[in-house]
Amino acid sequence: MSDFLVSILKGLYPPFLFFLVWGAAVRIRARRWSRFDTLLAGAFLVFAFLASFQVRLFYGIFQTSRRYLWIGIPLYLPLAACGIADLRDRLKKSLAGRIAFGLLLAALAVWAAVSFYTPVLREYLPGKKRDRRLATLAAAEWIRRDWKTRAGTPAVTEMKCDRYQSGRRPLVKSDLIRTGYLCGGQNYPEFLRGRRIPPDYIVSAVPIREKGYLPPVHLTAGPGFVYISRREGTRP
Repeated sequence: MSDFLVSILKGLYPPFLFFLVWGAAVRIRARRWSRFDTLLAGAFLVFAFLASFQVRLFYGIFQTSRRYLWIGIPLYLPLAACGIADLRDRLKKSLAGRIAFGLLLAALAVWAAVSFYTPVLREYLPGKKRDRRLATLAAAEWIRRDWKTRAGTPAVTEMKCDRYQSGRRPLVKSDLIRTGYLCGGQNYPEFLRGRRIPPDYIVSAVPIREKGYLPPVHLTAGPGFVYISRREGTRP
């Protein structure tokens, strides 16, 4: 639940949200609130609610992503701009105020840039994100070299509601969900288990022995490592 609430807070983008409240207060106090303002605010609230709880409505779990809510930010930018304009008018009367306002705008720009690039930077700076990226790349490269498409074997495609198997091979079962895509195949959709279609490869953090699979290969990936098991008969 805490991750869910944090995702909503980040998705509402607190720096702009603060000025949204400020701008709304300014327009209400000046009796300049219009039907268009109501339309914008209402559209934003409805969008934010649906973006926050769509996964809960369809899958029964509290989960969302800040990028879903960021789409709605333009709906409240006009009101946020009113808040920024009012603050500027208050501070521009003195040199210190103008400097403070300029520093505030610079801080907002830096905040936006950091928020935008942080997910990328985390994959290159020391930590779990970088370790997962290196493990993903190493596993995908190993599978790509190992895999050979069986001549004359038609691709299998399956679909269940909003889940599907595109027909791309190999099928890779892995917590590192980008592995299947990066090796030229697809991540293994769990609903295929019920269709009795097994994955071609299993990538895991611990050695897993399953019937019908060759012994797992130990693969070093940067500071960590992964194990890859190949299904018997997936190569000619």
